[in-house]
Amino acid sequence: MICKDEFIKRATEMELTGNPAIFQEIDANWDRAVRAAGILESQMPGIGILSESKRIGCFLAVCSQIDRLMESEQLTFEAATLAVLILLVTSTDFSKAYALFMHRAPDISWQEAIDFPRMALEFFKAARGQ
Repeated sequence: MICKDEFIKRATEMELTGNPAIFQEIDANWDRAVRAAGILESQMPGIGILSESKRIGCFLAVCSQIDRLMESEQLTFEAATLAVLILLVTSTDFSKAYALFMHRAPDISWQEAIDFPRMALEFFKAARGQ
């Protein structure tokens, strides 16, 4: 998995570190988040070749697994969010799944979204500007 300094460098290049407070969150949650990201990546379903349904399914599966880790108190919300950022930086497949989910989110109805995992619902709301 990626080291903290390399993550910060790449996350900054990707413009994922707009809020200066994120650096304190990275320091406070790094060890737990990087372990979680490794587990999430190793258990992540495939995204197929240009398959929208598999990419959305992959994103939702990762978010569902994150929810389970938070429910079992293995991750805080902050560490879970950092784990997602780590995956965005280190996993091309997850990055593609995330990008498609965020692109499609404005077209997804609230009725459909109500069944999303909590973490996916947070990204859904962000994509819709809420």
